[in-house]
Amino acid sequence: GPVVTVTLTIQAGAHLRYYHLQNWGRRADHTYTQTAQVDRDGHLLSLLATLGSRVTTASVETRLVGAGARSDLYGVAFGDADQRFEYHTLQDHVVGQTTSDLLYKSALEDRAVSRYTGLIRIAKTANKSDAYQVNRNLLLSPHAKADSIPMLEILTDDVRCTHGATVGPVDAEQTFYLTSRGVPTPVAEQMLVEGFFEQVLQKLPAAGLRERLHAHLQQKLARGVG
Repeated sequence: GPVVTVTLTIQAGAHLRYYHLQNWGRRADHTYTQTAQVDRDGHLLSLLATLGSRVTTASVETRLVGAGARSDLYGVAFGDADQRFEYHTLQDHVVGQTTSDLLYKSALEDRAVSRYTGLIRIAKTANKSDAYQVNRNLLLSPHAKADSIPMLEILTDDVRCTHGATVGPVDAEQTFYLTSRGVPTPVAEQMLVEGFFEQVLQKLPAAGLRERLHAHLQQKLARGVG
């Protein structure tokens, strides 16, 4: 299957937005590796969007090597049928006064499976670092499954670090609210899934990309409605 390797180098004071939108056919097994190094006052904003393939294995690692460096790592995945997504992320704070933010969201229907493992590593020399990591999973079927393993390796005290993970079904109250007002159940589910992803899409500065992602999501949701 397709193997994609991306190496990003963000030099001092540079800003980079990097978007990877994957919509391979269902017979493809996709392997994706992204490594980035961010130097002093550099900023990386990265999005990994996973819609296609049969199996996706993705590794996204960022090293913050200069004071003032920042990385924002965002991910959206929508799985159906028997798709399988496996993610590994690393936010590596090598020096102090660095910032990382990570938000990965996956919605899964049918028998789709997602497995997320994320590590925040803060070196002994990385005082006053700020790291945030959240993985949220929305299960649209009783047969869908998501595992989430957030990990911390913090070797200094003077840091701010937050991580969390959730796995759960569509909010029954929200669904009831919509259906009681005449919205058909599949359409209500589509609205809730789009709302679930909106938190990530709002963070993307490129409106054209947001619209493209919305179109892909609607296309895939419409398949399920049909």
